[in-house]
Amino acid sequence: MRNQNWRWLVAFCLPLAMATSGQYLFAVGATSGGQVDTAVVPLRLGDWQGTEIPVSAEELARLDRDAELRRLYTNSAGETLSIAVVYSSKWKGLHSAESCLTGGGWDIVKQYKLALGADDQESPGTVLLARDKRGQQMVEYYMFVNRQGVTADWIEQFLMLIKNRGRGDMACHFILTQRVREGSTPEASAEALRSFAREMLPYVQRSLGA
Repeated sequence: MRNQNWRWLVAFCLPLAMATSGQYLFAVGATSGGQVDTAVVPLRLGDWQGTEIPVSAEELARLDRDAELRRLYTNSAGETLSIAVVYSSKWKGLHSAESCLTGGGWDIVKQYKLALGADDQESPGTVLLARDKRGQQMVEYYMFVNRQGVTADWIEQFLMLIKNRGRGDMACHFILTQRVREGSTPEASAEALRSFAREMLPYVQRSLGA
């Protein structure tokens, strides 16, 4: 418990101190040259075909992000899922999946960790099950990605970037979402997102220069 309290104290106090001083000690999502390469993330992945969703320069500036990749993928069965890869060079540009869902009118009814592979505890993700006022269900699966690997814990990601500052380390927030189709289950959607994330992850890491 003491360790948990310490981690939350660092995560809260350090960004506050940096914002007050006007300095940032690390970069999130920016390569050493200040660019990310989203072109390496394929539009076609197995049976899934992607469609680009444009992100305006005004939105990137407002959210203080260096880049963001958004796509809608559809397979031959007519199933769809969407992905977003958020890159930012400043702390306040870090994406909060929970805040986006609740801000969009969704209530989070369940949250749990789900590793990318059955035996892969080193690459966890977080699953969010959300429901809107009409009863529509949506599943979101997200993780933070950097050159060293994957974490589902944004505090851990933050501390890692502080520890490795000055080495050109990078990170992004990789988010996958799918609405639960009629006759299906949230568990089925979570598994579909996990399978897709497992295949797409190497390309997302490559977009960071990994």
